[in-house]
Amino acid sequence: QDVLTNFKPDVIIHLAAQTSVAYSFTHTTEVFNVNFLGVVNMAEAARRVLPKLKRFIFSGSVEEYGIQTKFPTKETAELRAASPYGVAKIAAEKHLKYLYHAYGFPAVIFRNANSYGRRYNHQFVIESIIYQMYQGKSPIKLGDPTPYRDFIFEPDLLSAYILATESNNKKIIGESINIGTGKSLTIRQLAEEIRKITGYKGKIKWNSFPKRSLEIPKLEVDNSKAKKLLKWKPKYSLDKGLRITASYYKK
Repeated sequence: QDVLTNFKPDVIIHLAAQTSVAYSFTHTTEVFNVNFLGVVNMAEAARRVLPKLKRFIFSGSVEEYGIQTKFPTKETAELRAASPYGVAKIAAEKHLKYLYHAYGFPAVIFRNANSYGRRYNHQFVIESIIYQMYQGKSPIKLGDPTPYRDFIFEPDLLSAYILATESNNKKIIGESINIGTGKSLTIRQLAEEIRKITGYKGKIKWNSFPKRSLEIPKLEVDNSKAKKLLKWKPKYSLDKGLRITASYYKK
């Protein structure tokens, strides 16, 4: 609260989270404290001391959709979290919507697809595959090859935050907006695409890690709302994004 009082931001972009879905299965309370109560604390402080706040942009997740049957999934779909991580993101979103309806709090919720393009963190699937393939040890270890995922390159995700920050369109306030490509591929297909880029000749040992409880077979989101309200669309193809990301890890 003191920080907000001193700094008086016009916009808050809330990205802080424990970001590992797998971690949430074994550290549920910690993930709820960070990913739900952390958002509540920040939003409540902002509501108390920042009467002129223009935007509170919250980083939600496509994980909130859980197991769906219609693709690409629209924002109107029922939220069916399939992990404690997903539950916490839904709870945070519900609290922000309550603040919007009750007090006109300027919340904007992004439901982000799986992002990639990290330079120094190879814990996430795309970066992990690239990193392991460039290390050249065979076999590399990967998890379940079957789930479909929608991947968004970091510069495209960043441009959505910038547009939401600078937009004069009041219609975005109180809304949940998918930020994804509307296309998906399996982790197996993804690994083969990355193999072409890295030139990896070795084997892949699939299912090297335990399957997550209630694995989501497919996440693929409709981005027409983002196109309409934010005038946003992804500029990078998956191939281009993968090549740029791979360039960070090439020796």
